[in-house]
Amino acid sequence: MWASILRVVTKNYFVSGSYKEDRYIIELVVAKGRSFTSFEEMKRQLDINEQPSIGNICEYPVEEFTDLPKVSKKEAEKKNGKLQAKLNIAKKKRRNSETKIKTLNAQIEEQKQQVDTLAEEKAKVEKLETAKKEAEDEKTELQTEFNAVEQEKQNLENEIKQKVDQFDRLKADLKDKNSEVEKLNKDLAAKNTEATKLQTDLAKLKTKTKELENAKKEVEKDKAELEAKNKTTEQPKQSNAALYTATVGMGLAAGLIAFTVLERTVRLEMLVMIGIAVASVLVAGGITYAALPSTQVNGAEADKAAAGGKAKG
Repeated sequence: MWASILRVVTKNYFVSGSYKEDRYIIELVVAKGRSFTSFEEMKRQLDINEQPSIGNICEYPVEEFTDLPKVSKKEAEKKNGKLQAKLNIAKKKRRNSETKIKTLNAQIEEQKQQVDTLAEEKAKVEKLETAKKEAEDEKTELQTEFNAVEQEKQNLENEIKQKVDQFDRLKADLKDKNSEVEKLNKDLAAKNTEATKLQTDLAKLKTKTKELENAKKEVEKDKAELEAKNKTTEQPKQSNAALYTATVGMGLAAGLIAFTVLERTVRLEMLVMIGIAVASVLVAGGITYAALPSTQVNGAEADKAAAGGKAKG
């Protein structure tokens, strides 16, 4: 169904375009004798806001309206009822559409809020991503520092191990040295004991030497007395050479014995031992000389001198 024309007596407005049942719309308007005072009123009452076009009838020749079909009033009312029902359905659909639009608008608003919420969440996520990256950078930096500290710790442990090994070696050396020192101390203690014994023996020898010297002095004194008496007596004398030989031999023998004993028992200075040996020679020689028969004046005095020398020896 195509272009239909609405002719209104009181006003010059028309409807043109392609509409379903458009002929009934025209007949309905004409049958009720509707008229429109304005363009907007016509649109509102005919509910044709969404129709293609509404124009002023004055813009078209009058001849265009001469071929309008003739519609009876009864047929117009019948069609009007159908149109009214369709109109009510259309209004209901429009209300449903409006409700749906409102619902969609509400959903749109909700979606907008969700978008805003998502934007906020996105901002939070971006913030968290930034914080995460900063944390990862800090973690990397801390890991680098940790690796450096770990390497320094390893170096320190190696150095400590070297020091401990060196300490263990020094400790072992010290133990050996201590063992050696203990051994030397034991040897020294033994030597000190031996030295103490030797000093005791030396003191005894000195005492003995002093006693021998005293005996020698007594013998010499007795000899001098005998020689004084010998001047007044006549007694054969032995050769002076034999006398001196016997005296020196006995003295040397005594000195050699003393030197040998001291050398084997007492680790003294050589000069000290020689001095002790010489003293022994002199004492032994003096005693021997005094005891020789050539010094006797007579039998009784010789026996007396010999008995005195033995007692003092």
